Amino acid sequence: MKNSVPTDISEKLKRLRSRIKSADYAYYVKDSPIMSDAEYDELMQQLINLETLYPNLIIADSPTQRVGGEPKEGFAKVAHNPPLYSLSDIFDDNEIAKFDNRLKKLTGMNDITYSVEPKFDGLTAAVRYEKGVLVQASTRGDGFVGEDITVNVRTIRSVPLLLEGDAPDLLEVQGEIILSKKSFIKINRERRMEGLEPFANPRNAAAGSIRQLDPKITAKRRLLFFAYSIRAIDQMPESQNEILLLLRKFGFYVSDLNSIALGIEDLIEKKNLIFKARYSLEYEIDGVVIKVNDLKLQNLLGYTAKNPRWAVAFKFPAIEKSTKILNIEASVGRTGIITPVAILKEVNMGGVIIRRASLHTWREVKNKDIKIGDWVFIRRAGDVIPEITKVITERRDGSQKDIVPPEYCPVCHDKLIEDQAYLKCINQDCPKKISESIIHYVSRGGANIDGLGDEIIIKLLNSGIITDEADLYELDVERLKKLPGIKEKLATNIVNNIQKSRRIPLDKFLYAIGIDSVGTQTAKILESEFSLEELSAASKEELERIDQIGEKTADDIYRFFHNERTKKKIERLLAAGVEPVRSVKKQKKLCVFTGTLSLSRSEAAELAEKNGWRIAKSLSSKVDFLVAGKNPGSKLAKAKKLGISIIDEAEFFRLLDEKQSQDLQTGLVGLPV
Repeated sequence: MKNSVPTDISEKLKRLRSRIKSADYAYYVKDSPIMSDAEYDELMQQLINLETLYPNLIIADSPTQRVGGEPKEGFAKVAHNPPLYSLSDIFDDNEIAKFDNRLKKLTGMNDITYSVEPKFDGLTAAVRYEKGVLVQASTRGDGFVGEDITVNVRTIRSVPLLLEGDAPDLLEVQGEIILSKKSFIKINRERRMEGLEPFANPRNAAAGSIRQLDPKITAKRRLLFFAYSIRAIDQMPESQNEILLLLRKFGFYVSDLNSIALGIEDLIEKKNLIFKARYSLEYEIDGVVIKVNDLKLQNLLGYTAKNPRWAVAFKFPAIEKSTKILNIEASVGRTGIITPVAILKEVNMGGVIIRRASLHTWREVKNKDIKIGDWVFIRRAGDVIPEITKVITERRDGSQKDIVPPEYCPVCHDKLIEDQAYLKCINQDCPKKISESIIHYVSRGGANIDGLGDEIIIKLLNSGIITDEADLYELDVERLKKLPGIKEKLATNIVNNIQKSRRIPLDKFLYAIGIDSVGTQTAKILESEFSLEELSAASKEELERIDQIGEKTADDIYRFFHNERTKKKIERLLAAGVEPVRSVKKQKKLCVFTGTLSLSRSEAAELAEKNGWRIAKSLSSKVDFLVAGKNPGSKLAKAKKLGISIIDEAEFFRLLDEKQSQDLQTGLVGLPV
């Protein structure tokens, strides 16, 4: 019965799927339902019944295939190659003009064509297709490594399970997972009824929804995915505008607000049109993304350590609100800098409850004439960090109190010193500095010791069980169990995670040990240039010669490795069995692969990277070599036109480390690249 298909069943299935997809688009994107929930549920049930009777007619992108599977235990890691870069932020039209002028100088062009797009306020994700079928979806993470959210993304109805039209063999798309304002209100209403804490804003709700271990919960959240970039494809289009058209053709939701602008005046006008549309949208946007439209020009402009040079994010002005300063606290940071923190009368800004705001420096307190008891305007800078913008002096009634900068550290009570614009505690034994340093060391960007939270670290320090980071590696289950609230299972997990962290990537180690001015991106740059031994012996001049390492950063690195206390800190960590592992050597050459080699694409790329080369997926004038195998295709002609050196597989192996090349070739069979 199930194998015999009446002639009208296939057509009925097509009609049902088409009606459901149309209803999804009207409801999720247009926020204009074309049928009642009851009618929608009836159509879905008809589809489920027919596909149950005729399972051989189920297709990959049927609406029934979006239901969540069984709950998961966690999220696997996904490496991003190339990285998912963030954009640098700008906040006014003068900065747009500076961006435009900078690109004109770099390119020598009089006018540049831009793609002007809304900046969605959600969760960045990458979705990957092979032969037109969705095979993987991942979060941005830190830009280099994200989390596998494939099962949950399959529940999002605006993500095609099967690409429409003539699908390429490979396609990786970047976009934003967001939640509509209407769905956000509905979810929070349901959470309050269940006695749960409501989400602060739609962005947090979207992030919380996509990271549910039970995909059935994600399926109920009615998330949206708007696509805006292609990260990989067999044949890359020539412009960002063509990318957006192609994405729509493949079946992705693409914003109707996207436009093309020629020159600075047109650019600002198009930006203003998106700003005016902001509050009429059914979802949140927090700015406008401005990209160079020509992809060849994008490749020419390239990237800094953190951001592409060819794109910026114009952030909308934050909404300001007034509140009262109840007190000022002095906060001690990891480096000893004492930061004034304003304790505020609670205020709701864009769905986020604000109770504290950093004043950055005591000089800022003086310059803004801020007093305890003042009414002030605050805003969330870039819609994120609360800051005080202005004192409302008209509301002063004489009860306000002057703010006096502290002379002594509020924790260790040592005399503070002035360090440029900052007050600083230089006591190396200050308990707060030590605890903040250890908390930084175990953080996700550093040693990533899961389970070892701030409270446990402070308890370990207060009890005298540890005094520094190296002591963590002497911990055992019995000593941890002595702490209040620590049971055997948690203690065992912490000890296991500590042991796993002994072997640590060098870049994460450099971030973890807390070098001033060295964040995760700078740490990766340093790893690509130096071993730990080489870095500790490097001169300021050697450090400053590295691209993207400035004078101040070079000075901070040099001082760190020539400070007796920090030298002993590293020695103790190494003696405790910590093994920083360098995953890359100095990056020398940039290459692209084409055609069929005796190695797969990933194996060839891994071999090249281990020997200090960088890998690109597309050709540009910055590429040093095109490694051409059999049947190289159009890249060969393009490389000749660009004057790029073309080498065959034999020359590729010769240029790399010979022994490692031979080891990797052993036993490998020919695979298409």
